[in-house]
Amino acid sequence: MQRNLSYDSKNIYEVVKNLREVLNDLKRIDLYAMNSGDYLTTAISCKRLVRIELFASEYNLYFQGFNRTYNPRTVRKYMGDILSTDEYGFVRVNENDVINMSYVQYIDQQGIRMEYVDKPIPMSRPGRKRIVAYLKSLSKL
Repeated sequence: MQRNLSYDSKNIYEVVKNLREVLNDLKRIDLYAMNSGDYLTTAISCKRLVRIELFASEYNLYFQGFNRTYNPRTVRKYMGDILSTDEYGFVRVNENDVINMSYVQYIDQQGIRMEYVDKPIPMSRPGRKRIVAYLKSLSKL
């Protein structure tokens, strides 16, 4: 869908309204973690990725409605940039969990409640600081 934006640059309300529409359009775009080998291209839909459990021998990726186990080397190869920074909306909340902030319902004393996840996910102190920093970066937009 193409959209033409027009606004009065001196009217802050119109600028913010148009910016909100652009940001909502950006949220609808799916980001794919991809790797092309000699014979096969693999893509992981980050928009549908809810949570990643990181263990030494395997990484469990939980998507909307299903989950999949990958080799850690494979996931780091596909998703290196996504896992190393919070700017894509994925935040590491404890030693073994990276979550997609788009699926967070609320945060309480027991942990993080998320869509498609039955139990609360515990947070470490550094994880809590990363979530607060991520939320503050959103409020600056």
